[in-house]
Amino acid sequence: MSLLLTTALLGLALAVAGCGGAGSNEEGGGGDDGSGTGLSAPAVPSGLEATPQDGAVQLGWDAVDGADTYNVYRSTSSSVDISGSALNAGVSSSEYTDETVEEGTEYFYVVTAVASEDGETAESGASEEASAALLASPSGLSATPEDGSTQLSWEAAGGADTYNVYRSTSSGVDASSDPLGNGISSTEYTDETAENGTEYFYVVTAVSPSGRESDPSGEASTVPFASPSGLSATPGDGTTQLSWEAADGAGTYRVYRSTSSEVDVSGSPLDTGISSVEYTDETAQNGTEYFYVVTAVSSSGGESDASGEAAAIPFAAPSGLDGTSRNSEVTLSWDEAGGADTYNVYRSTSSTDGAEGEPLATGVAETSYADTTAENGTKYYYRVTSVNPNGTESSASSEVEKTPFSEPPGQP
Repeated sequence: MSLLLTTALLGLALAVAGCGGAGSNEEGGGGDDGSGTGLSAPAVPSGLEATPQDGAVQLGWDAVDGADTYNVYRSTSSSVDISGSALNAGVSSSEYTDETVEEGTEYFYVVTAVASEDGETAESGASEEASAALLASPSGLSATPEDGSTQLSWEAAGGADTYNVYRSTSSGVDASSDPLGNGISSTEYTDETAENGTEYFYVVTAVSPSGRESDPSGEASTVPFASPSGLSATPGDGTTQLSWEAADGAGTYRVYRSTSSEVDVSGSPLDTGISSVEYTDETAQNGTEYFYVVTAVSSSGGESDASGEAAAIPFAAPSGLDGTSRNSEVTLSWDEAGGADTYNVYRSTSSTDGAEGEPLATGVAETSYADTTAENGTKYYYRVTSVNPNGTESSASSEVEKTPFSEPPGQP
């Protein structure tokens, strides 16, 4: 019985001795590595910072007295587990660059300090956590000018929560100044404070959920300008005269033409580089209806939306007007005018410079007309105009003078 008691007491003594001689790995260090060699673990590293860079995360911390190297641990969630493999072990300085990160992923880091002696090591507890999300700069920035505004768009940046837009009237936009717009949650932005005719330069930065801001995107520039308005089309003989109101910010204009409504401005224009607000289409054919629109072009080459549509049917004025006098009647005839739908006949008792006053007859469908209201002995002056299918009237023909008369007495 005494032998069993003695044996139990001896075992208890050995157990207590074993517990008291083991090393410690608690934060703050001071213990050995648990091998019984007496090597103390260094203090826990402090001041860990994680700074995202272009394609990497830069780590830095305060050097620890007694540390020979450091181990870096990484996770994509908080509470990094240091019981697994380190991201990198044996780091000899108090900084480390993690070049294996991916854009848009948030990483959490801790660092431990390691002391080494005679092949033995002792590792401290983990530092406080530091996190970083690799933040890309926005790319693909484009600027589309509109009337008094600029429409911006860009590609989403990895790691971005929102975006900031910066603007300048000169190249080299300063992204350290106050942004034009901030907290933008989409990849589009409309600058509604732009003035027509002024060239603007833009950059965009990405902002992470923690508020870090990326480097700026590439620059995009544009000149806002208005679309032309007030387009009118006046048909002539084989021509159409166009005119419109000047568009703010326009450098030149382009004219588009079609033989059907809803002119397509994605095709080739009829003419480009027009510096005035008038244009004569000299390639129009009489009798064909043409539809026109005009666009404005900025100094940077941007093209506005199209103006409203205007239509015209070119046609000629009548020619070859002749007349024959009869008893209380004058018979007129003329050559057919290209593009004419009907004709108007004008009469006056004095010579005129054109078609003056109310017409004697309208809607004449033939190229002849008999004036049966003429009075014998009165001298009359006649002119004829043509009218196209849209109801537009041409200039007047040349003038013809005729005097109706009665048959001489005694004639059979």
